[in-house]
Amino acid sequence: THNMIPCRLLKVVPSIIVIASMPKTGTTTLGKAFEMLGRGVYKDCGYDPSLMNTTLKNICEYGCDDELTKDLMSRVKHCGVFSDYPMGHASGYSLPMKIGMYGRTARFIWMDRNLSEWVVSLRNWELTHPETYNGRVSSLEDAMKAYYNMRRQFMIMQQGYPQQLYILNQFDWKHLTLIAFGQVCDPEMPFPYLNKAVRRKQPHQKH
Repeated sequence: THNMIPCRLLKVVPSIIVIASMPKTGTTTLGKAFEMLGRGVYKDCGYDPSLMNTTLKNICEYGCDDELTKDLMSRVKHCGVFSDYPMGHASGYSLPMKIGMYGRTARFIWMDRNLSEWVVSLRNWELTHPETYNGRVSSLEDAMKAYYNMRRQFMIMQQGYPQQLYILNQFDWKHLTLIAFGQVCDPEMPFPYLNKAVRRKQPHQKH
């Protein structure tokens, strides 16, 4: 990296970043990394379930329209990076809807993760956050099916938006600076790693 131009000397490409892979694939880490690159705030982005649900209902009924999304977008426009439910995450608003809401300049990222490790991580996260998931813990079959379906949808959409959708398989500054600045550069800081959950015993599967 010592031969690269420092990122601080470059201008950030003006576009929204959406981490659109499954929960527990490093979405929070990616959000923080892009924030460190100057993309804007990634946490507590004016989260308003009522406004979000109203917007979602209107879009589902009438289709995506600037007039229908302007209140929501004005609430979150300062964020720059969406890495959590429902604006980010594959389990939030659908990818086609997000593309319609954020526009053709937005960048969408899917982070691949070893599937076996991901299932364990997801189930552990659900187990340690019962208030969020109402005590529900995904079965192995349901979790894997959801992962495959969401990744397949992302790959299909990528064919239509190759300049907007990226599939990554490792955490490094190289790919992220390319997305953020349009070229690889040296951020001159270590890569952040967040949300390492405490492991708990997982429930037996019901067959």
